Amino acid sequence: MEKKIILIPVIFLLGILLVQAIEQSLPGDDPDLEKSLITKKSITELYYYDHGMGSPIAKIVSMKYEPYPVEPGSKFDLWLRVDNLGREKAENVKVEFVPNNLFTIHGDLVKTIGELGSRQSAVVKFENIKVADNAAEGENTLKFKVNMGGAYDLSTLTSGLTIEVRSIEPLFEITVDSQPEKIPQGGIANININLKNKDTTLLKNIDIELKLPSEFIPIGSTVLKKIQEIPPGGEQSISYTITALGDATAKAYQIPLTVRYFDESGENFTKSDTMGLLVGIDPDYYINLEESATFSKGTKGKVVLSVSNTGPSDIKFLTLELLPSKDFVITSNTKTYVGNLEPDDYETAEFEIYAKKSGDIPLNVQVEYRDNYNMKQVTTHAVSLHSYSALELRRYGLVTGYSPIVSLIGYVLVIIFLYLTYKNWRKERDIVKAGKKSLAMIIIGFFKLLGMLRWKNLKTIPARIKIFLSS
Repeated sequence: MEKKIILIPVIFLLGILLVQAIEQSLPGDDPDLEKSLITKKSITELYYYDHGMGSPIAKIVSMKYEPYPVEPGSKFDLWLRVDNLGREKAENVKVEFVPNNLFTIHGDLVKTIGELGSRQSAVVKFENIKVADNAAEGENTLKFKVNMGGAYDLSTLTSGLTIEVRSIEPLFEITVDSQPEKIPQGGIANININLKNKDTTLLKNIDIELKLPSEFIPIGSTVLKKIQEIPPGGEQSISYTITALGDATAKAYQIPLTVRYFDESGENFTKSDTMGLLVGIDPDYYINLEESATFSKGTKGKVVLSVSNTGPSDIKFLTLELLPSKDFVITSNTKTYVGNLEPDDYETAEFEIYAKKSGDIPLNVQVEYRDNYNMKQVTTHAVSLHSYSALELRRYGLVTGYSPIVSLIGYVLVIIFLYLTYKNWRKERDIVKAGKKSLAMIIIGFFKLLGMLRWKNLKTIPARIKIFLSS
């Protein structure tokens, strides 16, 4: 019984100590810790989380940096992919390089992506990143600031990616080239890998392996290739032919590359690298004059332009703008937002103009959209609009209320005027006086004709016709 009484306070004391240990292990109310939205970090990926949310809103992926690894005092280029993992689109997305005592940049500090829809990605490239001469060998942190803006306009997110720095020359220098750089769905690409032995020893039994995602299939060979040996200072190249599946998503893919080899002493090494491959095709579309009013000089009307997506890639955030011209005046809004166009889809945009000339009038249309990599594309296309002359309007019967009889009377009057002018000219020998006299005769004759149209004259017409026929 005494033992039980002694154990009760001991157990109670241990419980208090356990609670205190658990509380000390939990994050406190440190504001700096609360502002840090990064909960997962690796060499290639960073995830960003919103306050109080269980799902990440953004991810940065280090696709590759060249050359790999980097040396103290050298420069390199870095490719990053930014993914919007949130359910809302992000606006004014920016990625900013943060210089420190190890890494500085001789290029642009800020890369602006702009609008980034939900579940969409964009690729940015930072060039001429300088490594400090005194950079320590091993893994060093390269920091970035990310602002998602829009619905996620939170405090700027800051953290770093790991860059490997080696103070000695690498045994291998690996360069990768892809032709074409962007492979269309169902298309074929040739990947050339060049290996250069920059060591002073013979390298042998070299295995090169590509780890292709499921969206790619090798053609004519396996993903594993072998090179017997590369002497000091020598180099060898191998090539892969791959195809992207027809239903492959248009985006940037990371393809890991692994090289295993032995030196002369028989020690084996493994070198890993990553190459990026873009899948997709530039959008293909067609601009057409779908409908228009009948234009002539000095008239106003509507023109309807259509844009058709004739390729396999999506066209996003499409706008059409009718550019100003000396041939017409735009009397409506100059820009129309069309939206997204899926393959084999089309939309129309309507404008109102005032024609200032007859003949063919080019309508210059500026097309602005974003491709599958969220990059803005701006192009200009010309569509022809015909403005009819007065003669064309009469010839094609495009003038409302036009009567051929009126035209015939006009032709007859012109012929009479020319005939009388010729006769008067033979008498007067003065063409101006002859013309005036002929015009006066036509006017006098016109009024005489009107006088003859009185009822007392009209009722005698049948009797006159009878006398004429019986004579």
